[in-house]
Amino acid sequence: NFREGSSAESERRAEANKRTGTSIGAANVVDSLLTDTIGLLAPFKDLKRNYDAMKKDNYDGNDKFFHCKANYEAAKRGKWGEFVGKAMSAMREFPYGTIKGGIQDSSDDWEANRRGWRGAKAGKNLLESCSRNPRDYYK
Repeated sequence: NFREGSSAESERRAEANKRTGTSIGAANVVDSLLTDTIGLLAPFKDLKRNYDAMKKDNYDGNDKFFHCKANYEAAKRGKWGEFVGKAMSAMREFPYGTIKGGIQDSSDDWEANRRGWRGAKAGKNLLESCSRNPRDYYK
């Protein structure tokens, strides 16, 4: 398989390709990049879902947990998920986060993001990686 985190659908396609002698074509590559479970679209949805949940929760100090959780979930999807999580976090945090919350808050957010990526890579579960206690995220 040419990517991490393959789904049953992509495995089915790979088996069909073996049987028919076809190779991975451009359509299959594009499909794999956009699929809801393993491609580029899925981690965007993870980040958006967690952002919406954080806003709905509306608890002061919860944003570090949601930073960690969103990036953990994205990174669990494999290399594309980690890539999207890092790119989206950087695009959101550096221009907006430093202005709104200041340098220290932005740094703490980025550390929470790293906790999520590291936990996913290490095979830890969500709560081992991302504490619900806001004090655990501050240096």
